[in-house]
Amino acid sequence: LRGRRVGVVGAGQLGTKVALALQGLGANVAYYSRSKARPVLDDAGIPRLSLTDLMASCDILTLHIPRDTVVVDRDTLGLFKGGLVINTSLGLPVDCGAMHEWLTQEGHHLAADHDGLGTLPASVRDLPGVSYYPYYSGFTQEAVSRLVGGVVTNMAAHLQREGGAEAERQPPVFENG
Repeated sequence: LRGRRVGVVGAGQLGTKVALALQGLGANVAYYSRSKARPVLDDAGIPRLSLTDLMASCDILTLHIPRDTVVVDRDTLGLFKGGLVINTSLGLPVDCGAMHEWLTQEGHHLAADHDGLGTLPASVRDLPGVSYYPYYSGFTQEAVSRLVGGVVTNMAAHLQREGGAEAERQPPVFENG
């Protein structure tokens, strides 16, 4: 990331932490926030730009927008000259038709969490440049304990089966909270 221009769209709690972490990794970071400036980012020397200026100047774009808020339309996405969009928003804050056109260009990639991909039409979700990763809504000690407990339960059930038959994969059941 050293020397790359990374644009952070959405400077709430997560976007602010991501911007500071990227700066610590040597990236040249700028941010866009619809609501207000973030003094902690300003104090760190991370400039706040208009969305159009941010899109036109970034190699990598990372999105941190509230659910069901489309911020990047066709014209704005057309300004982005980089090749990687990382979406950690719940949903995709980019016009889906515009994202489909953008992803069909060689060298363009979208990385999104599983919840963000769930809102995409298959015509976008199934393109070769799209990858996703699991979304963990809580990475607290309790959430990790439930995850590990589910894994241990599934492993124990597998080991107790008779005849060495292949175990049917059963993901652990998680409760909200």
